[in-house]
Amino acid sequence: MKKLVLSIAALLVVSVSSAFGIYTATDTIDFLVDGDIFEARIDRLGANFGTENYRFAVGLKGNGMGTFLGNTLNIGTSEDPDLIWHLNPSAFVGFGYKANENAWGVGVGYEFGFTEDVVKSDSGDKAARKGTWMAHTPVLMFNALNDNLRITVPFSIGIGSAGYEGDSAMSTEVQVRYYTGMDIFTAVRAYIGWGMIKEGTEQIGGNPDGSAALSYKDRTEQAFDLDLRFYFNVPTEGPVAITPFVKLVYQTALGGTQNVNGVSQKTGGSITSIDARGHNGIFNGGRDGGDDYQQAVFVWAQAGALNLLSPDIYGISVPLGLEAKSDIVTLYVEPTLSFAVLNGRTANMGGDDFVSKDVTLMSFGYDAYAELYITPVEQLELYLELGIGGATGAGLPGSGSDTTYSIAASSGIAWYF
Repeated sequence: MKKLVLSIAALLVVSVSSAFGIYTATDTIDFLVDGDIFEARIDRLGANFGTENYRFAVGLKGNGMGTFLGNTLNIGTSEDPDLIWHLNPSAFVGFGYKANENAWGVGVGYEFGFTEDVVKSDSGDKAARKGTWMAHTPVLMFNALNDNLRITVPFSIGIGSAGYEGDSAMSTEVQVRYYTGMDIFTAVRAYIGWGMIKEGTEQIGGNPDGSAALSYKDRTEQAFDLDLRFYFNVPTEGPVAITPFVKLVYQTALGGTQNVNGVSQKTGGSITSIDARGHNGIFNGGRDGGDDYQQAVFVWAQAGALNLLSPDIYGISVPLGLEAKSDIVTLYVEPTLSFAVLNGRTANMGGDDFVSKDVTLMSFGYDAYAELYITPVEQLELYLELGIGGATGAGLPGSGSDTTYSIAASSGIAWYF
């Protein structure tokens, strides 16, 4: 259910091309284009360097807020009073070759992610489990047509151990960008995602009527998501560049299987987007690497109460990019309006008189996002980022809705050496 909530929130996030790129396998779309640069951000750092024909990249990122290695020391709760060591970094290395005159280029990379003491769930016997999660993500990068066509193909495999023995996940997020060279219709981007998760450990749950417990194990789910973006430029003679774009999103649960008391059954599924880099596909809620501070994420109020099967999500957002620059300062602002529709079917939550119903939920959202670049000299740059947004929320069918908002910020430096 948590992943479904993150998927809904991701629909209402409009990610722009951040100044920061080489940190993870899914952030390598500009690897063969960037020059020699060292970048440091709140929770990550990386470098891209090499010659005109041979390029190298390294990166280190922490999944925790504000640290490279994650939330390393966490004060325990009353149930677990000890200090807990949380270690969750990911490291990336990449190598690429570019032909002369930038006619084409090819690159390969590898990311290793590690999470220790995975966040515990709120129900079932997994609530008491602690374990580790390792994710391996090789990636292939390809540029053509003088860098106007850029493609990255990562493939992630996640494996659990200790308390998560038997859990695994696979996913991919193919990215394609094409720069048209036209004055008005400037670019197209596509993000194509697929994932599958498997819970190999046994889960026990009681029957609704209080009879003998059911034994659930070998659960699997699959998901597909598609994100299309169309970029435009509005010709103007004024000091402000106008660059709107349109973002269309579709996400769906492909269903799965589960073993109940030794009998295999098909399920409708409830997860619409899967990233194997995190435990059982739960890692981030955005594209372009925008899982932390890149944009304010719109959170549906009470969305955690939803328990829907076979969900389909349709979303559209229309950001208006506005940019003004001087010799030292560049300011980019991006107001956005969004609309999303979630279709699904209520799951059987117990009771003899329960009837499954088709549900359609709609949400309107907004976002006010800004980037500020301060470049006192050509080689050194300070980057500041701020976003605030909100969206109408939804609870259980018939319970009404609410509105919530989120604020996010980040900063970093870049050295062009």
